Amino acid sequence: MRYNDPSRFLEEISDRNLDSIISVTKKPEFGEPKILGNFRSLSPNKPMISVNPADFKAANPAEIKEGMEVIHLKFGQGKVISVDERLVATIYFDALTDTPEKRIMLQFAKLQIVD
Repeated sequence: MRYNDPSRFLEEISDRNLDSIISVTKKPEFGEPKILGNFRSLSPNKPMISVNPADFKAANPAEIKEGMEVIHLKFGQGKVISVDERLVATIYFDALTDTPEKRIMLQFAKLQIVD
């Protein structure tokens, strides 16, 4: 069985708004954000890229072009296969084994271009 972390918004609920059936002995404490990406290289000849979330700088979506290598904080490093007229990019993330090809709307995705 797998349990999800409690929502960070639970801390904002006042005790007077909780149902009397719920027994709250201690409010949950939340740790630092986690990086979920598996940052391994797209090819064995390239070194693995490590990214500090504090240093992560998302590129302007209009700058993302076909053939570029990008980093996504959750999916890791990927190569842009195509970008359509609606700014939806198809990106191949080699680190993902289930479905390595993802379609991402660039206006919402935060991608950093690999230099």
